[in-house]
Formats: sequence, structure tokens, C-alpha cells
Amino acid sequence: SQLVFAHPSELVAYAILGPLCGLFSILLYYCFRTVENRPLLKTLPRWLAPALGGLGVGIVGCFLPQVMAGHYQFIQHAMDGTLFARPEGVENSWWEWAALFGLVAVFKCVATGLTVGSGESGGALGPTVFIGGAVGAFLGAAIQAAAPEGFGPAEMEALRRSLIPVGMAGVLAASMRTPMAAIVMVSEMTGGYGLIVPLMLVC
Repeated sequence: SQLVFAHPSELVAYAILGPLCGLFSILLYYCFRTVENRPLLKTLPRWLAPALGGLGVGIVGCFLPQVMAGHYQFIQHAMDGTLFARPEGVENSWWEWAALFGLVAVFKCVATGLTVGSGESGGALGPTVFIGGAVGAFLGAAIQAAAPEGFGPAEMEALRRSLIPVGMAGVLAASMRTPMAAIVMVSEMTGGYGLIVPLMLVC
């Protein structure tokens, strides 16, 4: 199914997503600054600080490998629904999915701060989009867990999927201070032109 905005009642979810994206952009900022401003890093040899940052990222990746999905597969699979496919008899609750997405979003902020803040090569655009997608997926799973009867099955699935690209735009808009560019970029990336109203609200 396409990414669409179908009913005004869905705007309640997007009204929650906006501040949530703002909070995660603040967390990302402080992760950068905390690592970057450590006095210890400034006394180390130039090659050692990035090595320690990389070690920290590797430790995060050992416990939460989804953080290391450099080509957005984790977020893509959440958006197309294949992430939730499980063998018969194996089932995760939506609260478990919400916890996973929330942890991924938090520790992606930490890993990005360790990488870029320690002086390693890398940018913030890709991680920012990834974090936003995880935040949108977190909220979608939390709504599914807390209010499973709030929408019909098809509408709930469409809302869960649509929160992900809108979350991408929200964290991007807040982190880079580029709301209009975020709306256009995510619409082009996902083909989600039907999400223009939620995108405008969140960004």
C-alpha cells in the first residue's frame, strides 16, 4: 500500500511525533557536544581519539547491531513490513517492537556522537534520517500496542508505515533547521507525496 494520510484523526499521532522528533534532535546534539568537548580527547594523540570513538561504536554495535545498518535496511524493512514477519509460533509483542525502535534511536544518537564527535570521518545527514525513521517506527509500534482498536487493521498498518518517513523529515528538520528542505527531500526519497499535511505539521 502507498504512504498516505487518510483521516484527520491521524493528526493526533503526528502532533505527538513532532515534539518527539525535536527531543531526539536535542539528544543527538548533546551526544555530539559531549564527545567533542571532552578535555581528555584534546590531550590524546590525533589518531587515538577516533580509534576510541570507533571502539565505542563497535561496542554499541555488539549489543544492538541494528544501529550499524548503514544502508537503512532496518528502517526500510520496518516501512515495508518485512521486519515484522516471523516464523510460525514466534511472535513479538508491539511493546517489544516499540522498545527495540526506541533503543535503536537512542543508541544511534550515541554512536553518531562517538563517530563524528571524536573526529572520525562521517556526516550527520544519514544518521539523522535513520534516527527519525526509528523514532517514527517507535511511535507507530507504541500506538499499535496501546490502542490496537483505535483504527482498523489496514488504517493502523498505513499509519505505522507513514510515521516512519514523517519521522525522518521531523528529526532532519529539527537537527539541520531546514523544515522546507526536509519536507521536499523525504517526499522525493519515499514517493510519499500523500503525506504532505503530516510532513508540514511535524516539520
